[in-house]
Amino acid sequence: MTATENIEESIQNDYGDLLERFPALTREVNRTLEEKAGEWEQTLAEENPFSSDWNTLQASEKWLTEGKLGNDCLKSSVNQFHEFRAKCQLPDLKSYWNQELSQINDQPGNVNVLPQFLISQWHKSLRDLQSTWKQERLDNLQNETQQEMNDWMDNLNDIADELEKLDLDPEDVFDFASGAGAGGDGPSELSIQNLETLKKWLGTLKKDPGIKDLCKLLGKLKQAKLNKIKRSRTTSSSVSSSNSCEEISGIKFSKELEHLLPSELALLTDPETEIIFDLKYAESRLMGFDMSGIQTVSKKEEIEMPDEEQGPMIIAVDTSGSMYGAPETTAKAITLYMAKTSMKENRNCYVIEFSTKIKTIDLAGSNRLSALMKFLEMSFNGGTDVEPAIEHGTEVMNQEGYRNADMLVVSDFILNDLEPPLVDKIQQAKAKNNSFYSLCIGDHFHSHKNREYFDRKWVYNPDGSSVTELLKFENGKLS
Repeated sequence: MTATENIEESIQNDYGDLLERFPALTREVNRTLEEKAGEWEQTLAEENPFSSDWNTLQASEKWLTEGKLGNDCLKSSVNQFHEFRAKCQLPDLKSYWNQELSQINDQPGNVNVLPQFLISQWHKSLRDLQSTWKQERLDNLQNETQQEMNDWMDNLNDIADELEKLDLDPEDVFDFASGAGAGGDGPSELSIQNLETLKKWLGTLKKDPGIKDLCKLLGKLKQAKLNKIKRSRTTSSSVSSSNSCEEISGIKFSKELEHLLPSELALLTDPETEIIFDLKYAESRLMGFDMSGIQTVSKKEEIEMPDEEQGPMIIAVDTSGSMYGAPETTAKAITLYMAKTSMKENRNCYVIEFSTKIKTIDLAGSNRLSALMKFLEMSFNGGTDVEPAIEHGTEVMNQEGYRNADMLVVSDFILNDLEPPLVDKIQQAKAKNNSFYSLCIGDHFHSHKNREYFDRKWVYNPDGSSVTELLKFENGKLS
């Protein structure tokens, strides 16, 4: 059994329940161990302390094999062999080799045998030492990897519990982080560092009931109803009808004078046969043409149709210096929750950070978890200019995958009034079934003019952990 198989078996024994709950983790364990095996080989090659000794041995072997330098070369190689053994704290063999070298002139045959024996002993000593070092180093690397994997799985287990408490599906999150979305070939982002950051912010959501309630409230934006609604639908079909006299389809008994056969009408030409006609008419036994045609029939029926599906989510977050402290914590926690909620609901999500400039994170692309974790770890600073963020949001709404979007602006709203050209773009976006929402963190609220552009507006007070929907706003007061 290989080293990676040993670790895999250990993880399966210790975390089998977690792996069974979330198949995405099994893929990540296998991929991580494959990467680690390659890293081990590279580490062993880079850290090999015997590389220079192998070079020295190869040089001596070449000289002794060619035999061009005679006894002097042999003596020099023996000295290097002694230095190697002394450095590696191996038993001293000087007395043996001094004796052998002193007998070279007396025993000429040893001139060819001694170099071969020296190289053989040198090879064996070096191989044994390197093998021992390699095994010890590999054991250390495996133990380190085992500990890392255990820490990793412990974090995943904790995060899975936290996600479930927040009504988020851990499997969706792990798929999201492992690159299972966006084509499925993205690199894994379930690193210890990312998981620690994710765990930290999930803890923030759990500890602050106000933020948690606010997140759940915002998570209901444009939420699709579970029940179906009935709609009327009219369908048309063509059926054969005897009431439509368009063509002859056969012969039948009837009393319809306009469709009688000429032979039946001929009975009326002779007084003697006229009585026969009268009898047949009374009994509806006259032979006539059977006429038919096609008639269009309309049918009205009630059908069940699903409500409008949820659209993508665009989150614009104020990262200016005025958001420092509790507003920053609230904004980050909300962004994390909304990003995870959009993923759970299979909605594309796009994050826009704004201060004096904007930065963007497309959570439908690659490296999405790392980018999101980097945002959560950043410090808020700089001035505030919301217009580039909203303008960029309206541009994103025209892109494939972000039509019919919900845009949420999170800020303390210490802002100037929006310029008319931007207001026009907002109205144009709304006309295309896009929606705009705002969350004011703090007690500054919106200016009377700016609040008109948002479909729904909330105010969150971090100090009291309370959230209020802004319905009426006059004279700077909420009512």
